[in-house]
Amino acid sequence: MSEHAQESVDEPISTQNATQPDTDESTVHATQAALEAAVAEHKDQLLRVRADSENFKRRLQQDKETAVKFALESFIRDLIPILDGFDQAMAFANPSQDKASDGQTDQTSVVAGFVLIQQQILGLLEKSSVVPIQTDGAFDPHCHQAISQVASDTVPANHIVQVVQTGYAYYDRVVRPAMVIVSTGPDTKSAETSANQSEEKAVKKEKKEQ
Repeated sequence: MSEHAQESVDEPISTQNATQPDTDESTVHATQAALEAAVAEHKDQLLRVRADSENFKRRLQQDKETAVKFALESFIRDLIPILDGFDQAMAFANPSQDKASDGQTDQTSVVAGFVLIQQQILGLLEKSSVVPIQTDGAFDPHCHQAISQVASDTVPANHIVQVVQTGYAYYDRVVRPAMVIVSTGPDTKSAETSANQSEEKAVKKEKKEQ
């Protein structure tokens, strides 16, 4: 093969090798541009998600504050009619001048009005899961507060004799313990004194009969 033939064969090959770097560079630029676009898109999505999260937290906090602020709204709405009952009871307790001069004050109605108010208040408390603490039976230091002890022939020891102040519980939590008087059982000294007195009377009676 002549040198001219060899040059003609090698010339296209050298041209192809010369254009290859340009193709690779353009491919790299295209890939880089695509990656940058994908990064920008993901960054935008991340910013949107973060903004939505912040808005959700803000709304949740606002809803929580509103719920706390108006938590007693239903309780107050139920309490208002009871206040009306107080107004009516006080109207009976403080009649007009004409009725007072005629002696027409109905004390029975006043008492009945306050009893009704008490029942309404207890019903409202029970509706709100607030109930009076039971005081029938044995003394319980978890919900009772003993203010004194007395001897009793009818009430067993460590049992409640009298309730001085009603206690209340909210669900399973004691809001205020019941103040009570607790029995110590029969008074042994009084029993011994009574027995001695009975025995002395019996002895005196026998001496008189002799």
